Amino acid sequence: MKWRFLSLMIVLFLLLTGCNGIVPEQELFVIYERAAEIEEDFEEHGQRIVELEQNEAELYKQIIQNGKKSNQDVQAEIEEALASITERKKLIEEQLRIITAAYEETEDAASLIQKIGEEEIRKGAQQAQELYALRVDSFIEFAENYQLTIQLEKQLYTELKGETQDLREIEDKVSGLNEEFHNNESLKKVFSDLSSQLNEAKKEFYQMAEIPIE
Repeated sequence: MKWRFLSLMIVLFLLLTGCNGIVPEQELFVIYERAAEIEEDFEEHGQRIVELEQNEAELYKQIIQNGKKSNQDVQAEIEEALASITERKKLIEEQLRIITAAYEETEDAASLIQKIGEEEIRKGAQQAQELYALRVDSFIEFAENYQLTIQLEKQLYTELKGETQDLREIEDKVSGLNEEFHNNESLKKVFSDLSSQLNEAKKEFYQMAEIPIE
């Protein structure tokens, strides 16, 4: 598994460099790789969220198509959609917990960065650290908006599940959801871009500090 590989890589690295003679650049490497270990399940949760979203989109089509005469014909689909939304809520909360914990792992890096003697390497480490902060902030913003969207989705399906429906109210909820879906995609892209920038910044820092990562 990935976390075992990273753990082994860190142990071997410390043995090769010597724990007593470790320099700030090497300490930063260990911190950043520990943070990466914490995020091991982050991407998997994200993939599961996408799968649930895609299935819910199909369920919504079925509900609208097959529930025209009576919503009693689509109660099972509505219940499945609500259960899926609940699962997504738990997954996004877990993702938020993971990425916050990973960032907290890097909080001691600031003091280490100041101890780096070579200016170019120090600036490279500072860039990586700044990207860590921007990245976690961007995901917090995304998660907050995503949780708002989940609340609106629950309201919509609860309305569709009821014995009577207000068509205007449903249309307003759908309109509001479409806007939030767009916002979520924009915020998700910001996070994805920052993640790519962070990975590149760490790679460049490791290269400048002559830290073997292959």
